[in-house]
Amino acid sequence: MKRFVIVAALALAGNSALAAQQTPRADTVAVDSSQFITPGKAFYRSLLVPGWGQASVGAYVRGGTFFALQTSSAYMMLKTMAKIGEARQVEDRHTAAARDSLRALMEEDTMQMRILSDPAAFNTAVDSTPRVRQVRGLINSRKSQRQDWITYTVVWTLASAVDAFVAAHLADFPATLDAIPRPTGGTQLQITVPVGKHPR
Repeated sequence: MKRFVIVAALALAGNSALAAQQTPRADTVAVDSSQFITPGKAFYRSLLVPGWGQASVGAYVRGGTFFALQTSSAYMMLKTMAKIGEARQVEDRHTAAARDSLRALMEEDTMQMRILSDPAAFNTAVDSTPRVRQVRGLINSRKSQRQDWITYTVVWTLASAVDAFVAAHLADFPATLDAIPRPTGGTQLQITVPVGKHPR
């Protein structure tokens, strides 16, 4: 009887040890990939809303960075477009003033009357007025700025979408991607991958 109790106790102890080996430790957390969205969804989300795709996979810092870059570029683009509209209004006023001044000159000077009676010559004279040339130069400069900001906005939007796509792929990969600014200019990308067993 004692031998049976000892054998039963040993069997129960063996089963408990086996169960303990098969049961994961309490501090071991398995990554549930179902909590992350697909890379395609992350891509399209960042196309629609800056940083949304990164935030969906937990990359909040990168999402915030792209949000700041995209919104700043879009704001500057809209601001430049508004300034172009204001400059065009100034151009209209200066052009109207130049036309009135030339018409008054034509009434006073018959020589100018003969010269400026040609519409092409009249328009050339208006275009050569200092204030008109100045404001048109300003408009051309702001058009160039608008094109630059449009380019920046498109580039940052596509870069954000691609970054969200990659972040969704690497969501369950134990690696970190850091962007480190260089003192001499530019940015250095650093990937950190843990090697070896994790501490238990």
